[in-house]
Amino acid sequence: MCSVKDYFEDLEQKEHGTVLLGNNKACKVYDIGTVRLRMFDNREMLLQDVRYVPELKRNLISISMFDLMGYTTKVEDGMMKVSIGASIIAKGRRRNGLYILEGSTVIGQAFVASQTMEDKSKLWHLRLGHISEKGLIELEKQHLLMGDKLHKLEFCDQCVLGKSHRVKFGTGKHTSTRSFEYVHENLWGPSRTQTHGGGSYFLSIINDYSKRVWVYILRNKAETFQKFKEWHTQIENQLGTKLKVLRTNNGLEFVSDQFNTFYTHHGIKRHKIVAGTPQQNGLAERMNRTILERVRCMLLGVGLPKVLWGEAANTTVYLINRSPSSALEYKTPMEVWSGSPADYSNLRVFGALAYAHVKKDKLDARVVKCLFLGYAEGVKGYRLWRLDPKPFKLIISRDVTFDETRMGMYSENSECGKEKTHIEVEPLTNKVRSDHDINDYQLVRDTKRRIPKPNRKLGQADLICYALTAAEEIERSTEPRNFKDAHESEERQLWLHAMEEELEALRKNNTWRLVELPKGQKVVGCKWIFKRKGEIPGVQKTRYKARLVAKGFTQVKGVNYNEIFAPMVKHCSIIILMSNANQFKLHLEQLDVKTAFLHGNLEETIYMRQPEGFAVDDRVCFLQKSLYGLKQSPRQWYKKFDDFLIKMEFKRSSYDNCVYVLHQEDYLYLLLYVDDILVASCNKCMIDDLKSRLNSEFEMKDLGEARRILGVDIKRDQLKGTLLLSQQAYMHKVVERFRMHQSKLVSTPMGQHMKLSKSQGPISDDDRKKMDVVPYTSGVGSIMYGMVCTRPDLAHAMSVVISWKSNLQSIVALSTTEAEYNALAKGVKEGIWLKGMLHELGIEQETIQIHCDSQSAIHLANHQMYHTRTKHIDIKLHFIREVVESGVIKIVKIASKDNPADMLTKSLPRDKFEKCLGLIFVHFTFSVQLLPNAMEEEAKVVLLGARFSMFEMRVKIALAEKGIKYEYMEQDLTNKSTLLQEMNPIHKKIPVLIHHGRPICESLIIVEYIDMVWDNNCPLLPSDPYHKAQARFWADFVDQKVYHASKRVWISKGDEKEVAKKDFLESLKQLEEFLGDKPYFGGDTFGFVDVALIPFYCWFYTYETFGNFKVEGEYPKLISWAKRCMQKESVSETLADEREVYEAVLDYKNKFILN
Repeated sequence: MCSVKDYFEDLEQKEHGTVLLGNNKACKVYDIGTVRLRMFDNREMLLQDVRYVPELKRNLISISMFDLMGYTTKVEDGMMKVSIGASIIAKGRRRNGLYILEGSTVIGQAFVASQTMEDKSKLWHLRLGHISEKGLIELEKQHLLMGDKLHKLEFCDQCVLGKSHRVKFGTGKHTSTRSFEYVHENLWGPSRTQTHGGGSYFLSIINDYSKRVWVYILRNKAETFQKFKEWHTQIENQLGTKLKVLRTNNGLEFVSDQFNTFYTHHGIKRHKIVAGTPQQNGLAERMNRTILERVRCMLLGVGLPKVLWGEAANTTVYLINRSPSSALEYKTPMEVWSGSPADYSNLRVFGALAYAHVKKDKLDARVVKCLFLGYAEGVKGYRLWRLDPKPFKLIISRDVTFDETRMGMYSENSECGKEKTHIEVEPLTNKVRSDHDINDYQLVRDTKRRIPKPNRKLGQADLICYALTAAEEIERSTEPRNFKDAHESEERQLWLHAMEEELEALRKNNTWRLVELPKGQKVVGCKWIFKRKGEIPGVQKTRYKARLVAKGFTQVKGVNYNEIFAPMVKHCSIIILMSNANQFKLHLEQLDVKTAFLHGNLEETIYMRQPEGFAVDDRVCFLQKSLYGLKQSPRQWYKKFDDFLIKMEFKRSSYDNCVYVLHQEDYLYLLLYVDDILVASCNKCMIDDLKSRLNSEFEMKDLGEARRILGVDIKRDQLKGTLLLSQQAYMHKVVERFRMHQSKLVSTPMGQHMKLSKSQGPISDDDRKKMDVVPYTSGVGSIMYGMVCTRPDLAHAMSVVISWKSNLQSIVALSTTEAEYNALAKGVKEGIWLKGMLHELGIEQETIQIHCDSQSAIHLANHQMYHTRTKHIDIKLHFIREVVESGVIKIVKIASKDNPADMLTKSLPRDKFEKCLGLIFVHFTFSVQLLPNAMEEEAKVVLLGARFSMFEMRVKIALAEKGIKYEYMEQDLTNKSTLLQEMNPIHKKIPVLIHHGRPICESLIIVEYIDMVWDNNCPLLPSDPYHKAQARFWADFVDQKVYHASKRVWISKGDEKEVAKKDFLESLKQLEEFLGDKPYFGGDTFGFVDVALIPFYCWFYTYETFGNFKVEGEYPKLISWAKRCMQKESVSETLADEREVYEAVLDYKNKFILN
């Protein structure tokens, strides 16, 4: 609206109503016309439909009209800007509460509605991707622009925004005589914004003679060689000539072993640059700059998102190859390359609105609205991005109609066609206040609301993931947190040894090499992580482990990592496997991958500082293999392990990506949880073959029969057909850490009377300060891990105490029936998943029964009947009816008193709670209060022994198998102690086991005593009376035959020695015949006879040396058995070194026998 008549270029003189101002005053509108304005950048704008209102005090421009026309208005720092795309058409500065236009009114100039000849200079400038004015003139001179006459090119904002650069360096010159003689190559990236295809880099290749350019979008630098190789093969085939010289920079992607081998094989000469001097590769560097300048111009000019930079780069190179070059005497690269001028008839403005022909219904529109993104390669068509409501997708079409006056992204928001607009000016409701208007400031109205930032730890969506994190904190609460803590620890030597072992493993794996840090490269830090691995009874003792991890939090996406996701096996998959193993009597064994993440191959260039405490100089580690802590490490390890199993013909489960199945003569199952592996099969040979093949590819540790996975102890009795899962040790740590071990015991997790409310939370600041030091969330997460693994009875209590976690409820039910029906739908989905998983494991179930205690929910599922009371139930839940009708699921009524799910949703009295536990086979073997007493009993175990005694080794192995802690007291047999004489007054020999102050003598009797007292796991003697008698017989055979014959081998001389050697070998022969093809003397498990005989293995070298024979050549099965036993930590950690045994025997013989 304007109050000055002289400002109008033309007026339509008639009444046009009134305008109501903010003070309710009505002002008459006399005329409507056009006003010409000169903006801040000297451009002119013609405003149409301007109201002439003489009573106005100020001339006003409507922002809403700009919005209807497709313009964007932005207000910032007292400045209002009106723009379309990246082009700013008007600016206004705030003064006294109004925005004053920066510009002036043009008076006395006639408005020309049209020109006699349309100027297409700007259109061709846009079609050719913001080509320079000089280039346009050359194309016009060559009559390549369809006969259009060009005028002086208007000022282009996008060219200024996209092409601004520093002053250029001087350029060197060299002359090529033919195409493909001299080629320049360069890599740009990474881009912070990836393309739709995941591209972060582009590789540009320039032919020096023709200046033709090729560009390839890459996901990472590792693809550089493969793309260059493809390009080289293609061009060599087209031209029938060889590449002579290639110029690149010194990037690692261009000087790899692959590239060097390729250059040598094809006789290509290399031209490199001096380090830190990219100007020497000036042609490629300038071309990359030109490509990026024009990409920015095209994206900014039409307002496209950065994610389309790859399409813009391909289009730019297409146009550069068709634009005149001063280096070619203003010919185009394509003309020099092919010998004929390029065709410009198909060029269109990048980002223009396009209508692609499609075949639909006869009454539907015959085109779909698209966005023009470039030119298809290898086919005569346009690349188009669909703008219809369907999911965006790229199409290629030749039947396209273009509207190059409208940009696709802007036209979506602009009005199509001109309609009469009715304007209503309403009274001002909110007074416009300046920043300094303090008198009108109201606290409630004007204070900006604070947006609370949720605690990251408390806001995790995956409660299981959080429970795992809290459980890990429990396990690590007593371990060093950094190198300094470990160095000052009382266990300093143990931690130092662990760090040295870790570094040695990294060196063997060639994880890195020390290099000088290249200029401009970022360095990732590293730190030590310490872990005290608890003992697994019968498998391993407490171990001290140090892990060197990279500080992955300093990595930048797209720079030194891309994808990071790696799947992990679901807990329910582990339970399914164990259930099947128990039901079908499968062998269940466990493997551990040593330094699993180190096996992954890196695709990015990463530099890391040297490990703390072991740095040798100022160089850095150039990582050649993956390392713990790197964001991509889990993914790279999973990919490598997955590829290996697929090559072995394993099939990956579609229901759990970490479950693999191999079906040959029998089924073999494998579960992967990071570096822990569970293997199950009824065929022991298949398991052994898998172990062998895994060992050939990765450094593995065979843990034997599965005893513990993810902190859960596995207790299996195959004779009784039971497999128990226990978190006894973990839960004890939890209650001790949170000082609850002396609390009063209760019979249920939560009393029926217990209610939590907000009023019980901290109210005052003092209360909050007290709660700040209470590890509430850590305690909840720690207990939650127990709930996830083995304690479902804690579910309801956990749902109450995690009320601190604020989440929107995904389900809101309007009735009890709907809530029950919803729960039934969840159960049906879980049942379908379980059926599918079991099917892939080779187990077929015809119908799955789902128990439900809601009669109304069962009726809804079984009968497709409409009822007005159930019409509010979401229709998607009715998939249950289809599943029930197909026979996959059968829903069965269960009485509430027999429904174990009750304890998951409500607090129950003790009797009902214990009944629910029994229904799901959860049993408590002992209470927390009894645990310290049990540990006290174990602490009272004392062993009197002597080094190198095979009888003492028997007892140590048995104690290790049972996981019993004991005190060891070494005895001097030449000067026997008083304690030994008191504890074994008859024979005064070792070993002697003292338990509760009472002695047990003779090694075999001690082993049997240990097996009877600590019968909770790893039984050594079989339960069957016949097999037990057989085991006792052969153990006694070892003492009576093997021991006496072997002793005579190294003590006697002459003929007596020959007789002893013969007796010893005969006894071994009888033992090998009894062993047969069994893995152990006890069958499939390490047992009583194995414990009795295996200590003799470390004496074999002594017997062979004194007797001049070889046991392995005579009895290979027996040696295989011994090596199998040595894989058990209880054996390998107990047996003495065979050389030390020999030296001790030799020393003893010299002292006491020969003299």
